[in-house]
Amino acid sequence: MNLNLKVLRDVAESAQRATDGEWGIECGDYPGHLIYPDEGTFCECFGETDVINAVAVHIESASPAVVLHLLDRLERAEQKLAERDTVYPSLMTQVGKEKKT
Repeated sequence: MNLNLKVLRDVAESAQRATDGEWGIECGDYPGHLIYPDEGTFCECFGETDVINAVAVHIESASPAVVLHLLDRLERAEQKLAERDTVYPSLMTQVGKEKKT
């Protein structure tokens, strides 16, 4: 799978601006029917209760704030790997020289 992290970040930031609030699930009078990012916005979902609830939990768990946090962590990890890759070869060269002497 090839992910475009910039596009993913742009989408998450846009969603966060549009729906500034906690994401949640509410069944109300209809089982598994309401997924909302804030008090004034919601999406009604109808269907098999188990399926709708599973999708709702997934959507709530992957809120824009969570996606942005994960992207930040991924970028920091990739940066550390890149730094390690530039430092590691020079360290190995130095260790090799020390072993020869």
